Amino acid sequence: VGKSWIGLQIALSVSNGQELFKAFKVSRRPVLLVQFEMNNGGISSRLKKMMPHFKNSFNDLLIVAKDGRDGVFIDNWKRIENTLIENDFRDGVLIVDNLYTSTEKNLSQNEELTTVLSIIDRLRNQFNLSIILIAHHNKDREVVTSLNKNQITGGKTLTNFVNNVLQIAESSVSNDLRVAKITKIRDADSELRNIPFKLHFEPEMCIFTKGSIIMNEAIHFIETKKRWEIEVIKELANYNEWINNPEFDRERLSHFIPEEHQIRLHHPTQITRYLHKITSWGL
Repeated sequence: VGKSWIGLQIALSVSNGQELFKAFKVSRRPVLLVQFEMNNGGISSRLKKMMPHFKNSFNDLLIVAKDGRDGVFIDNWKRIENTLIENDFRDGVLIVDNLYTSTEKNLSQNEELTTVLSIIDRLRNQFNLSIILIAHHNKDREVVTSLNKNQITGGKTLTNFVNNVLQIAESSVSNDLRVAKITKIRDADSELRNIPFKLHFEPEMCIFTKGSIIMNEAIHFIETKKRWEIEVIKELANYNEWINNPEFDRERLSHFIPEEHQIRLHHPTQITRYLHKITSWGL
C-alpha cells in the first residue's frame, strides 16, 4: 500500500513545513523518523526522488535506518529512547515505521500490546513528542467493502489509545490509486472524518497527492478480474478495427460490446454512465 513511502512523505512535509499530500496544512517541527524495514541505501534512493519537490531545507529531519546487526521483532523501543537522548530530541515529531516490527511482542495480545503502549506513552510525555505509529491491517479473509478501525492489528486496545487514525488501502481500480479515510479524531474536528478520499501516487515524483472524495467506496475493494466494466475494455482491446481507430461515439461503441454485456449497455444513457465511470478510473 506504500506505508513507508507515506512515512517518508510525512517526515519531509512536517520538517519542511509544506502541505502533506498537497492538501493538509502542517506545523513545521523537527522530525525523527525511525525506519525498521529499509536500510540506508533504500531510504537514500527514495529521498533523492522525493526531496526535489519540497521547497525548504531539511535541517530539522533526522532519519535512523535499520541496523544490519539488529533484526526486526526485537525490543527496538530501547534503541528509540537512546536515539532521543543522544540527539537531545524533544518537542518534535517521532515517526515509527512500523509498530509491528518495532517489538518482539505479539500485538494481537492485549497484555503484550499494553506493555508497548505504556513505553510509548512514557516517551511521549518525557520528550514532549507527537508520535506517528505506522501500523498494519489484519490479513483476514473477510470481504472488505470499506475502511474501519476494526481492521487494524491491535484492535480497540490500540485505536482507543491513539488520538487520530488515518487508514489507507489499495484500490482495485488502479495501481496508482489508494483509498484513504480518517476514522478517528480526538480533541479536534474535520469535515473529512469517515469520508473516504483518493490518494494518487505519482510514480515520477514518488509522492502521494490528495484527490476527490469517493462516492462509492466498495467498488475500490472488488477484485479487478470480477468487474464486468474491465471485461468490456479487455474485449475491445481484441479488435484490430478498434485499435486502429480508437476514436468513437456511442453508436460505434455499441458495435463492440460483448454479447453477455449488451443488456447492461443497450441504451445510450447506460453507455454514457459507463463512459463516465471508466473515465473517473483514469482510463
